[in-house]
Amino acid sequence: TDNALMRPFLALFLFIVSVPFTQAQTNVYQPYPLIDGSWTTHTQYYNGSGITQEWVTEEWGGDININGIPYTLVIGDPVIVGVRQDVSNEKVYYIDNQNIEHDASFDQSAQLGDTLLLTEAFRTLAMNPWTSWGMWTGVDTLVVAQVDSLLIGPTYRKKFYLSGIPFNNQYLYDCSYICGVGCDGYTTLDAGFTLECFFSEGAQYFGNPLNPNCTAAVNELNAPSVAIFPNPSEDRFFIEYDQSATLHEIQLVDITGKLLTTFNKEHTANGFDISNLPSGVYMVAFVFEQGTVRSTIVKS
Repeated sequence: TDNALMRPFLALFLFIVSVPFTQAQTNVYQPYPLIDGSWTTHTQYYNGSGITQEWVTEEWGGDININGIPYTLVIGDPVIVGVRQDVSNEKVYYIDNQNIEHDASFDQSAQLGDTLLLTEAFRTLAMNPWTSWGMWTGVDTLVVAQVDSLLIGPTYRKKFYLSGIPFNNQYLYDCSYICGVGCDGYTTLDAGFTLECFFSEGAQYFGNPLNPNCTAAVNELNAPSVAIFPNPSEDRFFIEYDQSATLHEIQLVDITGKLLTTFNKEHTANGFDISNLPSGVYMVAFVFEQGTVRSTIVKS
């Protein structure tokens, strides 16, 4: 009886407590996945004669060292090679295929009605692949039209709805941005972008799990199980790997995820020839029976 009378009051109390707690979570800076993340996006645009549609999966995972600075390796992006985060200062940076680092941070303290500078670096990080094709240029402003929150895994993340007419009044523009995830969609007069699904450490936190276009990052073995040397290399590189693992093949992939060649694992003693490649950063995928390990080679 007393307990029955208390239940409605307890429920009301928990609701009142949970609302500011949920709001408080959205006021905490939310970084991108610090270990493994995977984004599958759907883009459609007018190519001059008709509508083109593409589904692209981009993955973050593993380590890459460029100019003496450690980054998280990015696979499947035509521009971004690696990302790094300074969580304490609420900053995120990416390094491109020309070894140039860009500040792609976003002001997560913005409020309703605020005007934000949307840099090209932020658009490239959060809205690929369309931005990588050079359609967005310069720095433009958008207005925060609405602020909301979205449950991503165990955490409520702040979500901004941005609108305006940026790009020298050439494109009407609307998008929504989830902190630490990226834009889940945007529209212009000529293009549309939708985040179909988002994975972190193999678990799906966004999108329809029945969507056949949703793919998560591949199974990874521990990075210390492989080594590449010399790195950088001018003409030939060699490998070492954990002999207890069954190696099937070795693949050389460019930074867009395109397979360039498959090396014969039996040629390990003689090394692998890359003398005909242009200078740049490439990915080496070790395909084991237990999974795939990805590392990088710099062709000097």
